[in-house]
Amino acid sequence: MAVGLPQEAQSILVEEMVLNGEWNGTYIQAFLPNEIVEQILLHDIPRDSGSDVPTWRYTENGEFSLKSAYELLNEVSHPSQSHPLWKKIWKIPAMQRVRSFFWLVGHGRLLTNMERHRRHMTAVSGCQICGGDGESVTHVLRDCPYARDVWSTFLENEEDEKFFSPDMTSWMMHYLSGKRVNLDPSLFAVVCWLLWKNRNTFVFEEKLAAASQIQGAARRIHHQIVEALKRDPMTRGEHMSGEWRSVGWEFPPAGWSCINTDGSVALSSQSATAGGVVRHDHGRFLGAFVMNLGGGTITRAELMGIRQGLQRAWDLGVRKAVLRSDSKSAVELIASATTSSPHFQLVSQVRRLINQEWEVRVEHTYREGNVVADYLASTGYNLPVGVHMISVPNPMLQHWLLFDLVGSVTPRFIYQ
Repeated sequence: MAVGLPQEAQSILVEEMVLNGEWNGTYIQAFLPNEIVEQILLHDIPRDSGSDVPTWRYTENGEFSLKSAYELLNEVSHPSQSHPLWKKIWKIPAMQRVRSFFWLVGHGRLLTNMERHRRHMTAVSGCQICGGDGESVTHVLRDCPYARDVWSTFLENEEDEKFFSPDMTSWMMHYLSGKRVNLDPSLFAVVCWLLWKNRNTFVFEEKLAAASQIQGAARRIHHQIVEALKRDPMTRGEHMSGEWRSVGWEFPPAGWSCINTDGSVALSSQSATAGGVVRHDHGRFLGAFVMNLGGGTITRAELMGIRQGLQRAWDLGVRKAVLRSDSKSAVELIASATTSSPHFQLVSQVRRLINQEWEVRVEHTYREGNVVADYLASTGYNLPVGVHMISVPNPMLQHWLLFDLVGSVTPRFIYQ
């Protein structure tokens, strides 16, 4: 975003915008629009003394590697092929035909009626199942009333609108990443594949299965995939051993509180958010927060969430805390002594918070044990840039808090 500065502001130094070690927001607002000021205020002023050090921004630890350089060159030369969606597609825990189907979806090569009409293969461009105009891939797999009926049994009641709103790429990325505990990547992929197969059967053979039949078939295939993975994890294409475990939120030790945090980045807009919750040892809600960070990397979002989670717990009077994040890279950065990371300043701020007069343990957890923080982070995209504190949980937050409180678990294959 290009912003024209007034003539009198063009010679101002950054240090002149700092007052008592903090940004002077009132002074900055005299020269810049509010949305830019909000972005500036989210970045902390470096407080560590010492010389500047060179860092390589394309690795998490800030150190140069040939692999990261190759990936960068490949991204520049073939930007579409470097999209993380392709890795998600080829790691779908399902049959190869399902992965191939998603490869076609990602490349926009499914012969929907809109595409067939564009190629002069048919006079019909609308959906033959519901009669709607314009049968696109999104319509077949998600937005058609028939598809909505099929999906309804797999969704939480209040998740419906979120499920049907993103663009196709963000939608696939979100659900192929295992972001929802009640709809894992395997089940999501199988339902999409069956919807397409059923659509073709209706278009070319005039046979339409009931929504309940598709739901039942998807569950059966999903069960078969899970059983196959239990017997042989190499069916996922990963030559690693491991075991299935039931993963869920774990209560902290008696007398300790638990801080769960999460960061999120929307691939379509590159917007970044973070969220977190603080609970007592019996699972009692103490407080939460949501942050709209404007933009940034996923590691920065995770670290911003961790920093805010620690600060929130401290302000709530917590003096013994277990902090859990599902970002292994963020947890490792906090534990390491590297100074070359692009996130060094942020990590230093996290460490300063940890080193206050209290006891803090930092642990990695799996996404299935971090569902409340994941939900909170997902709500940040619809909020203004900044930090938003939560003292009383809304009904949806209450739902996920109860999900953890009753000991809900989700199966996950843990690779060793």
